This record gives sequence, C-alpha cells and structure tokens, in this order.
Amino acid sequence: MADNRFYCPFCPVAVAIVMFVVAACSPDEPFIDSFNDSWRIVAGTGRTAEAYVIPGGGTSAPALWNGNDDSSVVRVVQFRDNLYVVSQNPAAIVILEAATQIAIDTIDVSRIGAPWDIAFPNATSAYVSFPGSDSVGVLDLTTSQLVRSIFVLGGPRGIRALGNQIVTACASSDEIAVLDSRTLSVESRFPTSPCPWFVDVDPRNTQFLVLCRGAGRIDTRDRTVPALQFFDPVTRTITATLDATARASEGTLQEPTSMAVTDADFVYVTVQNGVLRASTRTRQRLAGVNFDGYIYVTFNAARSELVALQADSRTIDVYDGLFESRRSSTSLPSALRTFTTTGPRQ
Repeated sequence: MADNRFYCPFCPVAVAIVMFVVAACSPDEPFIDSFNDSWRIVAGTGRTAEAYVIPGGGTSAPALWNGNDDSSVVRVVQFRDNLYVVSQNPAAIVILEAATQIAIDTIDVSRIGAPWDIAFPNATSAYVSFPGSDSVGVLDLTTSQLVRSIFVLGGPRGIRALGNQIVTACASSDEIAVLDSRTLSVESRFPTSPCPWFVDVDPRNTQFLVLCRGAGRIDTRDRTVPALQFFDPVTRTITATLDATARASEGTLQEPTSMAVTDADFVYVTVQNGVLRASTRTRQRLAGVNFDGYIYVTFNAARSELVALQADSRTIDVYDGLFESRRSSTSLPSALRTFTTTGPRQ
C-alpha cells in the first residue's frame, strides 16, 4: 500500500525556531550557590565570651559566658572538638562545644586562684597557669575536675604543651619552668630574657617559642628590648634569641602583645611599630612585615590564614598565610581582648 503521509521539509526547521523562541522567553533559572565561606571567631570581650561571623561581623551567639566584671575572660583556646574559656571572675574554665558554641561544662578552679592560660598535653588532661598563686593546676578532662596543684614559683603566665612536656613562662623570675605530664612535677627551670609572658609551640620543628616583654614592664628595672626565644625540649637549650622590634632605636619602647606560629614555618609577633615575622627554621631575625598597628594575631590552621585585631579592638582583618594579602575586614559591635577561630555554627 502506498504511503500517502505528507512530508514537509521545512517543518523541522520551524519546530526548532519555535522551541528557541519559547526558551528565550522563559524566565531565567535561579542560580543556587550552596558554598558558604563564613566561619566564626569566639572572643573574650572582657565580661563575656561571644561568637561572631567572619566575614560580616554578625553576632552568631552572644553571651556564651557571662563573667562578673570586665576583666573576667582572658583567654579562649580550642583543643580538638571543644573551646575552653579561661575566666578569672568567677575563676573557672568554661567548656564549649566548638561546632555549636554551646556551653557543655564548667570547671571551678577558685581554690587555686584566677587562671590565666591553658595547655593540653593529651586528650584527658589540661594544665592551667595561676600567676597569683605561683602555681599550675591540673584538670582531669574526663571528669571535669581540678585534681592537682603544682607549685612552680615566678608567677606563671603563658603555658603550652608539646607531647608530655609542658612549658610555662615565669614572668617575675625571668625563667621558664618545664613540667612533665608523666610525673606531674617541675622537671627543670631555665633562665630567659626578662619577663617571659607568652608561650607557643612549633610542632613541625619540635620547639617552644617564648615571647619576653622585657625588663621594666612589671618591675622598676630599666627597660630592655623585648625578645623572642626558641627552646628545644630535647636538648634543653635556648637555641636562639631575637630582638622583638623592627627598629633597634625603638626597641625599649616596644610592648609585645601576641604571637602566632603558622604551618609554613613562620612566627608572627605584634608590637607597637608593626607585625614582625621570623622563620622558625632559620631563627635569624624578626623583621617588620606590616605597620598597621595590630594588637593581636592568631593563625587559623583550617584555612591557612592569619587573623589580626586592629588597635581599635573592634576590627578583624584576615590575611593570607604570609601576612601579605588582606582578604577581608570586619567591624564588630564589641571591643575584643582575645579570640580564637573556629568553624561555622551548625
């Protein structure tokens, strides 16, 4: 049987044109971007601990912890999945869940005194410095209890752990005390430059860094230049001492306020005349890399970024890992004294 169906050679072209016109007249498909580049800092404002969104500055979780006066919160430190807020009034260590910034426990340490800093040699214990009582307290993190007090003398301030070795800066005796988490005692003491104050660790090169404020800051001695010292816990020696100033003529005027060690083998120190940088491998000299007057700096290892607080105490600037390119600037509603970086609120 003959096929009598009519075939039009122009029909496919016509259909294509109609489809093109309809598509062109259709509303645009919405662009959905599921990538969220925001993260958080948990900061001590003095009386309170609060969480802020970076960049942006919105309050993620106000008043995570309320102290009794404007000198309450002196330190916020993250260890593993938790944040530890060091409060002086009341004297307590407040434990927050890092992911949610929700308080999950509080450890009363008032029987020793007002805490200043905290270190973690392992997953089950923490060491807390108490300058007013010349002591270091030991916390059992499995029971959230203060279980021991170790008398160290010298007004211990900064404290950090590298394996089972714990080093604390004894500011009033110009030395560091080395404690061992296995013996729960002071194993040795080593003289430093005047007024050691901050301690950090460089796990890549297995060393402690001790930032000394210099003489004349907490006593009546003639002022000396602040110094950054490197301590090797294996050989028990100070391997290098660097002047903490970008200009020798201004050395005695400097007041170091913070330091941060990065995973790129650099340490950064904030002083009046800028941010200083030195290699933690060569340990040759501290040189100025920024002169914007930052008063606090920390390293966000999760993003390989440096986070710095301007002199107004309210502006947070984020830089690349070499402190060369500023990536964002955020103004906050409250003045900060200290902070640490953490992930987004879930």
